[in-house]
Amino acid sequence: MLLWMSLAYADPPAGPDRPAPIVNGVVEQGYDATVGLAFGPWVLCTGSLVTPRVVLTAAHCLVDIPPDVFVDSGVILTGTRSVTPEGRFAIQKVKAHPGYVPLEGGVFGQTLPENDLGVVILRDPVPDEVHPVWIRTERLTREDAIDQIVTSVGYGLDEVGASGTKRSAPLVVSDLDDEFVLSLNADNENDANICSGDSGGPQYHLEADGTLVQWAVHSWGDQSCAFESGSTRVDRESDWILKQIESTHGTTDRCEILGLYGDGVCDASCDQLDDDCWLSWADIVDMGRPDAGACSTGPRGAWWMVAFLAPLFRRRRWS
Repeated sequence: MLLWMSLAYADPPAGPDRPAPIVNGVVEQGYDATVGLAFGPWVLCTGSLVTPRVVLTAAHCLVDIPPDVFVDSGVILTGTRSVTPEGRFAIQKVKAHPGYVPLEGGVFGQTLPENDLGVVILRDPVPDEVHPVWIRTERLTREDAIDQIVTSVGYGLDEVGASGTKRSAPLVVSDLDDEFVLSLNADNENDANICSGDSGGPQYHLEADGTLVQWAVHSWGDQSCAFESGSTRVDRESDWILKQIESTHGTTDRCEILGLYGDGVCDASCDQLDDDCWLSWADIVDMGRPDAGACSTGPRGAWWMVAFLAPLFRRRRWS
């Protein structure tokens, strides 16, 4: 029987049959983009900031509560523990994916969810010291994904039956289907996996270029959190997510939203060429100097070098 990792307003008493949290995970002080969707100190689900105002979460975390209740009483929490959050942020609106189909069925026959994605829009942006994590927009393949390590982060139940503490665990991608990133406990160190309360939380992946991106959103797992979990892929519905970002910020350009253009640091992953990535006049002069190691003996060679290298300062588009 699959556990629909959904809302829980109170922590049930601990017991020998109680599931662990992100099973066999550790308390997480980092991954500040991972947030709690809460009413008061009670975290109902987890989410991830993809921009300073847009939180990506699971649709099933949003559909059973009227949107005005979220706006009036809900809050997004940052920090490690919900009882002592680093920040509390008011909600402007919530929206579930229009194609969301819930998990249905009983023990002997179940239909897995579809498009289990939703967004929470904040009234005000989180401060600059909180660092959103962008989504993967390029289509994943099984060759890309299987045996890769993703980091799952969430505020699910802990070993003594309490919730509200951010925890993380590295999970192996056991398989990839059209809808989910799948992970078997048996493939993971210490039999780790996600569990109740981690719904809507992120699965992060460190790309080859060193960039952290979100691959999936926690969706479902078996009732005991001891066998398998499925997290909804974001690459399949990245267009819908980007539309929610654009309706909030007026653009899908990550670097424009985060103020990375002209901040003094070259960001080669921006949609447009970051002005900080242009060579300075001193760089050009150095490229033309024989003792600088350039393949040139004078300024003319330097200009040729600049013309050749300039296109290399731009990488793939993020959206």
